[in-house]
Amino acid sequence: MCEFNDGFILCSCEFNNEEINTQDDSKIEYIWELRILKSKELAIGRTVPPMEDIGSGLNSEWVLLYLNSEQCFDFNYQPEEGDNLVIYPNTKGYYNQNIRYLSFIFKEGSWQEDFYDELGELTKLKSRKYKGKIKTTYNKSK
Repeated sequence: MCEFNDGFILCSCEFNNEEINTQDDSKIEYIWELRILKSKELAIGRTVPPMEDIGSGLNSEWVLLYLNSEQCFDFNYQPEEGDNLVIYPNTKGYYNQNIRYLSFIFKEGSWQEDFYDELGELTKLKSRKYKGKIKTTYNKSK
């Protein structure tokens, strides 16, 4: 099983485009996306907020600590005000139904646990290059 407790890299590498339909966490890839606010609209309804823990050591407190203290991206990236980092498992139905994901917004010079409510705050992918999978920095030779 892939654990992210020792750190992680937000890799811009390719990932499996087919969602995995499994309950076995050891086979799940975790995906990240950088999104930006596209528009605000008046909407009525409910949305499910991000979770605090999506498994494999990816919990909001740990990810936030790591985001604000390390260079987590495998490319040169400087966050901009309002950037939204979303992390979710690449399994059928999870992100599409807003059930199991983490979300962070860059505000006032640091990453904060927050999300855009997709009912009234529509987002879009910042750029095609700002999407990939999460790799652990765990060294098996330890």
